[in-house]
Amino acid sequence: MKKVLFTILFLFTFSFSGERSWSRSKTIGEILKKIEKTSVKKQKSVLPKVKYQRVKQKKINLKAIKPPSTRKLYGEESGDEAELEKTLDMEIRQLYKLVKRYKRSRKRGELWLRLAELYVERARLIEFRLQNEYDKKLALYHVGKLKRKPRLNLKPAQEFNLKAISLYESYLKIFSKSKKIDQALFFLGYNYFQMNQVKKGERYYQQLIEKFPKSPYVTEAHFALGEFYFENEKWNLAKNNYKKVILNRKSRLYPLALYKYAWCQYKVGNTSEALKSLERVVVEGQKSKGSSSRQNIHLVSEAINDLIMFYADARSYKSARSYFKRFMNARQLNKTIEKLAYLYMSRDDREAARYLFKDLISQDPTSEKAFDYQYQIVNMYVSVGDSKEFKRELLYWIDRFSPDSIWSKVNRKNKDLLKKSYKIMELTLRNYVLQKHQTAQNSRAPHAQKLAQAAYELYFNTFTQSPKIDEMHFFYAELLFDMKKYRKAAYHYLWVNKKTPQSSYAKQALINALLALEKELPSPYEIKKVVGNSKEPIEFDRSVLDFLKVAKEYLKKFPKEKNSIAVQYKVAVMNYYYNHFDEALKGFESVIKKAPKSKYASYSANLMLDVYNIRKDFVGLEKAAKMILSIPAIASSSVGMQIQSIQQKTAFAIAHQ
Repeated sequence: MKKVLFTILFLFTFSFSGERSWSRSKTIGEILKKIEKTSVKKQKSVLPKVKYQRVKQKKINLKAIKPPSTRKLYGEESGDEAELEKTLDMEIRQLYKLVKRYKRSRKRGELWLRLAELYVERARLIEFRLQNEYDKKLALYHVGKLKRKPRLNLKPAQEFNLKAISLYESYLKIFSKSKKIDQALFFLGYNYFQMNQVKKGERYYQQLIEKFPKSPYVTEAHFALGEFYFENEKWNLAKNNYKKVILNRKSRLYPLALYKYAWCQYKVGNTSEALKSLERVVVEGQKSKGSSSRQNIHLVSEAINDLIMFYADARSYKSARSYFKRFMNARQLNKTIEKLAYLYMSRDDREAARYLFKDLISQDPTSEKAFDYQYQIVNMYVSVGDSKEFKRELLYWIDRFSPDSIWSKVNRKNKDLLKKSYKIMELTLRNYVLQKHQTAQNSRAPHAQKLAQAAYELYFNTFTQSPKIDEMHFFYAELLFDMKKYRKAAYHYLWVNKKTPQSSYAKQALINALLALEKELPSPYEIKKVVGNSKEPIEFDRSVLDFLKVAKEYLKKFPKEKNSIAVQYKVAVMNYYYNHFDEALKGFESVIKKAPKSKYASYSANLMLDVYNIRKDFVGLEKAAKMILSIPAIASSSVGMQIQSIQQKTAFAIAHQ
């Protein structure tokens, strides 16, 4: 009777055999081959965009166009210009009364000159006030606090210049043989320049220079001409006039003229000579520091500041410390070297900037600024894509300033500094890692992948905690998955899921871990070697146990996810392979009931019947067939028709038996 039964069963569409066959009949064999294709598809991950933090350079007063104007260098010292203006107005009114009273006197010329001087001083004060007000409004305009750009209106000051011109011209006509004609000529030139009538101003200055070469006002005239040409960037003409001023070392204008002369030399390309001239300003200013005015101190300060730029164009960066040591103490010296380093950095001279930043670090390796100096070096090289130099400086930075470094221990009390420093370091290192990963992802080259892997390991060795630690573990797992290091990838995926369950990557990490572990599962051929023809349950190996454990966790957390059916089916199949038939049947039945219209339901139906065939449990087979056919979605399918045929033949065989 058994022979009859098996003869009938061999005629079934699915051709079940009473023995466990690893080379199933055509249909079952196709189903088992499809098992590898039924797992969840891995989603393509997109690496976060690399965003390097821009380097915020220190604000240093290094202007490459021209030095501060003379007005800014020699401003009012009183700090109460309004009071000065009132005093001048009173003097002007009193003197004007005297001029009217003595309009026919021989001494009226002296009164005119004195009144004109007061007018000039009054005009200068008004111009100074108006210029300051304009500068303040312009600054507000640049930061968006004023909608309209301000205009500089100097007419109130020029009204007094006109009055002075009128008096001086009258003096020239009436007192042409006076000993003070040189004074009148100078101030006429000065006032016409203030009125922007340049040609008239030059004419009066030239008359003064030609007719009164020994007059003390000649020096003043040359300086005024130098100022005019300087402001109009006629450097050679300005230089020639300043040169005539500095011939008189006793002149009050000597320091400023020498300073402007140095700038003219610099502008025409004589950088070495310009540096020497500027050195003279500093040295002579420092010699007379004890008795010098506030303006002279300001001038020396500006000259020292400008030495930095002049030096950068004239000398080697390697001798900077020994050079500037001549002009300042140790504290000022380090500040100057820092400014010079930033200047080289702004000019993209990375080698010079790095040399000086390294020099500053060597002076005090555990200082608060040491971290920032090395950070500037790192940023210089990342911005130009210099991978070799960047990596070397990055590793040095991490080694010397990481959370476990000596620098961190020395500065441990300054928690704000450490917090800010670690944030910057973490961001820089993370961007470097992601950049390496992006390169590996684009090229798929093994060498690039190994470099990316080393970068990730450096990150995890440096930071065990960070706001983006979940992201880094997830993408490291992605890299390892691409490198076919599936078990290690699964470890990092599961790290995200377990250590940071609230992470946006947690859910995808769990399913990706499942996919990685699936890659480690033995093939049907390898399982066959272990199971053989046995029908008894075989113990799972480590890879299968790991897969089943993660699958169970996934199904528990996400039972209604669209991927859950595929995962459940895969679990049932693994139980089927290792003869854990009871678990396999439960899994197949659950798949059929939960997703009857899916391809997994069809596969499960066939494999479920095959389990009963292997067991030679034809009664159970018939019941399973009835259960399957009770589901309309399957009963109406082509698979349902085949199962109906099996059910009829099985019932006939049982009845016949």
